[in-house]
Amino acid sequence: MKEYLDWEIGVGDHPDRYVPATVPGACQLDIARSEQYPDWHYADNYRQFRWMEDVRFAYRARFRAPERKAGESLWLVSKGVDYACRILLNGKELATHEGAMSPIEVCLEEALEAENLLEVIVAEAPKKNGVPEGREQAADCCKPPVSYGWDWHPRLIPSGIWDETFLEVRARASLGPVHIRYTLSEDFQEARLALDAPVSGEGNDTLLTFSLFDNRGNCVFLRTSDEGLDGTLRQPELWWTWDQGNPYLYVYKIVLTDRNGQVLDRRVGHIGFRRVRLVMNEGAWDRPAGSPKSRSDAPVQVELNGRRIFVRGANWVAPDVFPGTVEPARYQSLTDLALQANFNLLRGWGGCLPGKDAFYEMCDAKGLLVWQEFPLSCNRYPDAEDYLNVLEQEARALVTRLWNHPCLAIWCGGNELFNAWSGMDDQALPLRLLNKICLDLMPEIPFLATSPLCGMAHGNYLFRDGDREIFQWMPAAENTAYVEFGVPSLAPQEALARIIPPEELFPVRPTDAWVSHHAFGAWDGKPETWLTLETLRFYFGEARS
Repeated sequence: MKEYLDWEIGVGDHPDRYVPATVPGACQLDIARSEQYPDWHYADNYRQFRWMEDVRFAYRARFRAPERKAGESLWLVSKGVDYACRILLNGKELATHEGAMSPIEVCLEEALEAENLLEVIVAEAPKKNGVPEGREQAADCCKPPVSYGWDWHPRLIPSGIWDETFLEVRARASLGPVHIRYTLSEDFQEARLALDAPVSGEGNDTLLTFSLFDNRGNCVFLRTSDEGLDGTLRQPELWWTWDQGNPYLYVYKIVLTDRNGQVLDRRVGHIGFRRVRLVMNEGAWDRPAGSPKSRSDAPVQVELNGRRIFVRGANWVAPDVFPGTVEPARYQSLTDLALQANFNLLRGWGGCLPGKDAFYEMCDAKGLLVWQEFPLSCNRYPDAEDYLNVLEQEARALVTRLWNHPCLAIWCGGNELFNAWSGMDDQALPLRLLNKICLDLMPEIPFLATSPLCGMAHGNYLFRDGDREIFQWMPAAENTAYVEFGVPSLAPQEALARIIPPEELFPVRPTDAWVSHHAFGAWDGKPETWLTLETLRFYFGEARS
């Protein structure tokens, strides 16, 4: 059973004052709410949060120790704290942690009393020394760089407990992350199953039961650890993207019992059977011309269950500046919009945190593929041992969390790493490490070092570029994949009125509010790139209102 706590938060290691905290959420929002900050979306109000980058925050919660049977223990479980923290119970430090993607599991028994005070002390935002303010400050840590300032994201760095967090009583033996591995036969008529279900604690006299149920509730596969958990499922229904077939899901149940049949732990979820490959596009081996050559165009043609499919998608970034605030309903509405746009793949862009579990569950159910990048973007990440240790912990946690999701189609090291502004290449140890982790844990899923690679492109980003419109530009494009492109413009007036004060709304000019929303002075400093004012004048003439 999960027990959710009532949290409070204050500024500093030992706050003089605490205010109510929302968990999951963000430290900054709790403080802003208590101090009645104005809406951070509006004008340049987000600047009021700047001081919170450089302070620590203390969460606290009081609870009474629950009743526990012989052999049971009480644990604190958090699916995500951003970014580094210390955990104390009744003044005793039980754990330290770095990394927002890896879960925290701490046994509380050694400091547990009848009445308890639990504290989570969140460190200030990590920043690389000696670099200007911006994304480079995140270049030697595993905190996603987007919040340090991006062309579509304000300089607003969240921290705090951002994912589900609770107390849990565990039996004397419990299950770790379960992995249902399978291999489909070449004719897709058999799925050879192998279950990895590690048991911690006193697991010597326990029994594991592994069962699969079809979407009508019929048990189609059943094994126990006494007879061996591996086996073959005949004529499995395949998981397809929504446009290619049915995103068929089976229900799996993995139950850990003692020899008397007492349930100690269980896992229930969905799994789909599919085979994803990246293959060479037609003619790709001939580019570039000449031989020998170091690299042809990257293999980015998606083959799903033996069928080459045409991928249509979009970049998926965090739906909110504060990822902890994103609820399942938000994922629901956004993935519905993706379906309405006829997308069949979403690229989990590498500059931000991956989604919560609900996002991937919805992609499974709706038949949307996910290209998932690790949170590296536009920086030169180091070969340093300390960094690699945290990166390995974070990457393994992410792969482990997602390995049973059929929507997962591609692993990618990160966004725009092979270029002059990042300066990374195939020999960079972070990318070699990520490739190794994916190969060890999920060898059946393709891995790309970064996006884009040879033969792929980011852009174009304009409706009218010189004398050509996008309708002329795209048919003449020669790359095998366009992993980013789009057409920016002014937002509707009613949307702009929610973020730009009325006295600044018209005429459009580089005021504080417009600049704060990156209308002017984005990377290249050209308002035409983002507001497209010249394009609007070309088609419609000078705006009078």
